Amino acid sequence: MFFFFHLLTGVILGLLIAALLNDRRWIVPCIIGAALPDLVDKPLGYLLLPTASLGGRFLFHNLLVFAVLLVAGLLLWKYYASPVILALDTGLLSHQILDSMWMYPKMWLYPLLGPYPAFPMSPPDYIFDLLETDLNNSSEWVFIILCICALLLYWQRGSLTATAARHKKAVGTLLKSLEIVLWGLCGIVLACGLLKIPLKDLAVESADQYAFTIVIIALAAILIVRWEAVLKNAHPVPEKRQTAHVRPYPAGPAVREIERMEYLVRLAGKDPDRTTLAAAKEIAATYGSSRDRKNDPPPT
Repeated sequence: MFFFFHLLTGVILGLLIAALLNDRRWIVPCIIGAALPDLVDKPLGYLLLPTASLGGRFLFHNLLVFAVLLVAGLLLWKYYASPVILALDTGLLSHQILDSMWMYPKMWLYPLLGPYPAFPMSPPDYIFDLLETDLNNSSEWVFIILCICALLLYWQRGSLTATAARHKKAVGTLLKSLEIVLWGLCGIVLACGLLKIPLKDLAVESADQYAFTIVIIALAAILIVRWEAVLKNAHPVPEKRQTAHVRPYPAGPAVREIERMEYLVRLAGKDPDRTTLAAAKEIAATYGSSRDRKNDPPPT
């Protein structure tokens, strides 16, 4: 698989797990983990292990490294409730699976099965050849654009959520169309696999790679379905907050903080009347920033 397909896989997995667990801490480490094996192993092999560099798979393409990170991630989750290492390890495992590392057991299980297999010396322009191969591939540019779009959507998620809630019908139609396209792509890849048509732009040739490609596209479709469900339950945020002319209580700092939390709860697409105070405080901590405070009700 090519580099940006791995990166896009990390984006999809991170967004999907974050949506299912309602924990955005999974997103960035999962993306980094999906790209880490190539970012580390190819330069490492070229600079330090020239006899193995042609394979470009060494440290982070190794199952034992995954196992060590898994144990560390479980301990960090248990004692500190942090999913960072587990998310990183999830992305790393997705890279190893897409590379079908079990087909190279001496690499995957090194050093359990003996010495690392030797390769011919790498040419001086090895790294540049890899970059040229990726950048000359048309599908990689599609994946680059998709990764950028996904990151922009994540960066602007607060304002986009509010906009989507105000235009449910249009956004819902767009999401449904994307879902249909993704399921259609699953069918196309499946047909190519059954007819043994190689997808050279994706470096997909073996049966297991066809299956994994279908799984990744299906996960993207499931992510869209998840977003559709969230959109249906989202409540539009009023563009201009209506305040009462007469207040039955003094507008002190505590009252303004409650009003601010109510605004942020609505911004997150939830109903303030059905949100507990603890949940409202958590949402305020997640969405609250200097950018949000400029929309707070003015002090009186």
